[in-house]
Amino acid sequence: MIDYYRELKLPPYSPVADIKPRLESLDERKRQNAEYILLSPLKKKVYDNYLRQLIKIGKMRVATGLISVGSWQIHGYVYTPTTNTLIEKFIHGVQLFVEKGIHHLIRLLTAIQKQVSSTNEK
Repeated sequence: MIDYYRELKLPPYSPVADIKPRLESLDERKRQNAEYILLSPLKKKVYDNYLRQLIKIGKMRVATGLISVGSWQIHGYVYTPTTNTLIEKFIHGVQLFVEKGIHHLIRLLTAIQKQVSSTNEK
């Protein structure tokens, strides 16, 4: 997810009055996307909520040391856990959703569910 506030060199959740004058500093594509999201009250509210959640997740990752660790793969996705826990897999799933979309998240969660089911059968 692009942080348009950072791109516009504004603090998070800035009001539209502060956003409008800065939009011209962006390239055409980013400007169009930022206008579409940040100039619509409903879209801005949803975007700000997601941004707020991502900032919280980022702080949790730093606090728990999930930033730079080893890696393993599951169905082609590189995953970087400190330990093999469902919480870390969930956090990774949220990141995957934000970065790549819902279909990637569904594939990962399906793979995790199969892994958990096969472990429980043993």
